[in-house]
Amino acid sequence: MNIVEILRPEAIIPSLQSSKRDDVLVELAEQIHLAYPRAAPDASVIAHRLLEREVMGSTSVGEGLAIPHCRMPNLTQTLAALGIARDGISMSRDDERPARLFVALVSPTHSIGPHLRVLARVCRLFKGTPLLSDLMELSSIQEIYDSIVSFEQKL
Repeated sequence: MNIVEILRPEAIIPSLQSSKRDDVLVELAEQIHLAYPRAAPDASVIAHRLLEREVMGSTSVGEGLAIPHCRMPNLTQTLAALGIARDGISMSRDDERPARLFVALVSPTHSIGPHLRVLARVCRLFKGTPLLSDLMELSSIQEIYDSIVSFEQKL
């Protein structure tokens, strides 16, 4: 599954307003709810589940990338939001390098295999590739989305 199949341009936040982990998760949850109004549960429910998952273990995967994620009942598709924190946000006490790119994923509870494949795809797309640093230079939603589409087509 390609990321552009689940990430809508309206789910992109080119400059996160929050400076703390929990607030970023709330901001991403709100964006998911706004971008997928018919499919997404209430933003507070999404935020709660993302926070629960984060408490179990940091979703920071290194190199400036964090993939906060959770699975929820009553969903029929995976929902995604992408946010950029240019100054970086520490996801845990052990973070040596704060996350600057956040890709939040909310998948159906019954969708274990596809959920894991999407997580792997996000890592392949952003971790250890020039795309993450390229996105830090862009400011518009459309530029960010187009850059992801272009890069993903090359994979």
